[in-house]
Amino acid sequence: MLPLLLLALLAAALGCDGGSPGDGDGDADSPDTDADGDGDGDTDVDGDADADADADADADGDADADGEVEVSDLRIVTWNVQNFPMTSGTVEAVAGIVTDLGADLVALQEVDEPSAFPELLAALPGYDGVLNDDPGGWIRLGLVWRRSRIDVLATDTLFPEDWYAFPRPPLYATVQATTEEGGEPFDFVVVVLHLKASLDDESRERRQVACERLEAWVAAEVATGPDEDVVILGDWYDNLTDWGTHNVFGPFL
Repeated sequence: MLPLLLLALLAAALGCDGGSPGDGDGDADSPDTDADGDGDGDTDVDGDADADADADADADGDADADGEVEVSDLRIVTWNVQNFPMTSGTVEAVAGIVTDLGADLVALQEVDEPSAFPELLAALPGYDGVLNDDPGGWIRLGLVWRRSRIDVLATDTLFPEDWYAFPRPPLYATVQATTEEGGEPFDFVVVVLHLKASLDDESRERRQVACERLEAWVAAEVATGPDEDVVILGDWYDNLTDWGTHNVFGPFL
């Protein structure tokens, strides 16, 4: 269970930005391609990118000394693309940044115009993608992957009726990653989420409830699902360092 919790908390650290919340209706902070959590990878969707982001994520495909399997240099990115597309140049800019990062798997939040998502995929040769099934939603969640490294076996939308905890229903995918050397593939589950924004008490409570329900879902998935490895990516709108009852990540700690 410990590796699972580490993955979940790592994703929490990568996705959250509680210092400057949105307005609670989905407006987000600057898109972040900084997957190592050090804050140096903010990217402007107009195309001015700080491409120093370290978006490497080592998942497991080649056997190591302990018998573990390691997929070398699998690059996973989570990015709030902020009301995508904001301008006529956004699609091209985002595609260029994804390409420059060499991303294998990209979790997107705030896809405002679903019709622009196929345009993004068309601008990314060799990639495929999917949106969460929330046709009435104001903004959507997406997942983009490089076909040469990632095979998405199945997708679903989680908690579609739980608007209080999940105003943007999370996107679920079962994923198989391959090694660059053509070794044994590695299966894992990906969840892309975008929790309630803002610092008011009700919004924090909604994020707390979301974490509680998500942790229960993960525990059940590990116990009964096809794979015990779960990676959670997205915009959590909170900080792991919050104290006491203000820390919504308690269920994972």
